[in-house]
Amino acid sequence: MYTKKSIVVWMLGICIMLCSCEKKGEDARKEFYGDGTKTWRVVKARNAEGKKEDVSDAEKRDVLRFNSDGSFSANAVEGNAEGTWTYDPAAKLLTLQFAGASVTESHSVVDLSDDKIRLKAGDGSEMTLEAE
Repeated sequence: MYTKKSIVVWMLGICIMLCSCEKKGEDARKEFYGDGTKTWRVVKARNAEGKKEDVSDAEKRDVLRFNSDGSFSANAVEGNAEGTWTYDPAAKLLTLQFAGASVTESHSVVDLSDDKIRLKAGDGSEMTLEAE
């Protein structure tokens, strides 16, 4: 009897842990899109050597919108783009799939909060975005 009770308690603990892990993952994803859609702007940039780069006035007007359905849109001086995004909270990896493109763009998420995202590209360059 004691063994069955131990097993049930152990299984219940595992279920609670798995449910809380899923919640943390969804909570982390929600930082990107807020209540449905969230708009972000680049406020800081560093090159691959870690040196601060100026963000031009035009770049400060660029926006990136993440939507809760996994889609995104970008409006930039260079042009507009859209596609889908995924975030793996365990790996801290943001992946963008641009519509009509066969390659993806991935960034390590160095810092993620309700109002700030710091991303690191594969070459070591970084950018910080702030929510509007």
